Amino acid sequence: MLFIFATAMLLLVGMIIFAILKARIYRPPQGFHAVITRFGYIRRFVYDGHFTILQPGEKIERLVKNAYRPVRFDVRLFDRLYIPITLSLRVTYRLNLERLTPNLLRLPFDAQNALFTEYARDAVILAATELTIHDWYTKEGVMRFKQRITQILQATTAPFGFEVGDNAVLILDYRLDEAVVGASVRRLVAPWQADALRQQVQSLIEVVPHGQESSPVWTTAMLLLSALEQGIVPGHERHS
Repeated sequence: MLFIFATAMLLLVGMIIFAILKARIYRPPQGFHAVITRFGYIRRFVYDGHFTILQPGEKIERLVKNAYRPVRFDVRLFDRLYIPITLSLRVTYRLNLERLTPNLLRLPFDAQNALFTEYARDAVILAATELTIHDWYTKEGVMRFKQRITQILQATTAPFGFEVGDNAVLILDYRLDEAVVGASVRRLVAPWQADALRQQVQSLIEVVPHGQESSPVWTTAMLLLSALEQGIVPGHERHS
């Protein structure tokens, strides 16, 4: 009789503990959230209800390449116990930014993430169009370039509730494909600005110091020039 009672009590305690753990793991109060690293891949979950972009270089526990996909994660408890769980992800996965600074952005996990992605792309291109030859290879110029991106993001995303830190340096290294550059140029450059912008970008490319051909600024300039030369600017949207 005592054995049955003890077994029942242990079972009850176990059910209570399981219910608590299940509530914390399966149904976090603020919703689940992922940490983004290289090219928008998901590294791990953090249950604080926000999208947080952290310093890269940490061990990647899991890569998710699709925007919508059930994903199994092994959650470690007490350093030894692993509980497999499956979550349905809804993730906007193309920021096209390879490295970002710690705690740079805290984005609500909702559809506005896609909107922010577009503004981030626009900020990169717009800041690149403001570069001068002296900004090209000086440390101060590159810092102004990064700060300008931050300022543009602060101005354009604030109405939507996004927070971008005052001291945030958005781009340490990044890759933008031609389609992204083209779409951004269409929105940011009026037809009558295209020739002047093309000349400025060409000047930047011609004076790049030896050994700096792979720098972020040079990469952006080349992609921007390619977009301009393809004649996509007249299809702009914002300056019509």
